[in-house]
Amino acid sequence: MTITDAILNLFSPQGFSSFMQMMILGIQVIYVLFAFMLTRQVKIMNRSFTTHLSGFFMFVANIHFLIAIAVVLVALLTL
Repeated sequence: MTITDAILNLFSPQGFSSFMQMMILGIQVIYVLFAFMLTRQVKIMNRSFTTHLSGFFMFVANIHFLIAIAVVLVALLTL
């Protein structure tokens, strides 16, 4: 397959669908990075400002990160 064929394939319904799937997967990976950074920020916040809800905040951040990873894995498995 040449470059020209690959570009022309993007304009077919199947090619556009494949392109959109890859774009959505890329956005999901970026979201997983965001969820990881959020987890780190919650950990740093809990270290600098202690409260009785710090354990709950860390739990919610970890669940959020795990769900983000699970969504990406499901998306990868269904490609």
